[in-house]
Amino acid sequence: MRNARKSRRAVFGVAVAAVSLAVAVAIAVPAAAGASPAAVSPSAGAHRTAVAPAGASTPTAVKGAAVVKGAAVRSGSPLSTTDRVADFYGAYIDAISGDSGQLSTDLRTAYLTKALRTRLTAWQAKEHADGVLRAQDIPASWTVSAGDAATGHVTSTVTLTWSTGPHPEVTRLTVRSDLRTQLITDITPAT
Repeated sequence: MRNARKSRRAVFGVAVAAVSLAVAVAIAVPAAAGASPAAVSPSAGAHRTAVAPAGASTPTAVKGAAVVKGAAVRSGSPLSTTDRVADFYGAYIDAISGDSGQLSTDLRTAYLTKALRTRLTAWQAKEHADGVLRAQDIPASWTVSAGDAATGHVTSTVTLTWSTGPHPEVTRLTVRSDLRTQLITDITPAT
């Protein structure tokens, strides 16, 4: 009788531990990805990259509701000017793909100098395209790499990928940032 009671307690204890672990994982994985559970839904955007859960052997990324193994994991530092450029492009592309209206304007105000915003407004009126992307469409993906640094500024190369497949169409932009303020001061087609 005692052994049967101990066995039932052990089984019950294991079941409670398993349920607790499942709940913890359901909460921790989206939090580790830097998002709420709603941000992992298909409407969250197809190009978001998630942080791999602690102890994960293979980085994963959220693509809609699917998990893509082996995808790049995004990290950064608020002290890195190139990381700020990457943060801006990621947030900006999310804002315009989600048609969130004012957010793209607010991001421009927060990340771009006033002089650049003025130049982009004039460029956009003439070219009928988005001055940050130098295009009318929304890219399928983007990358940012560090470029040259000189006294007072640094350049980054932003690569915008417009299609998928074996020969995707890409556009490269040179983004110049002020080292002191970390604001973007110029965006031009890469040469």
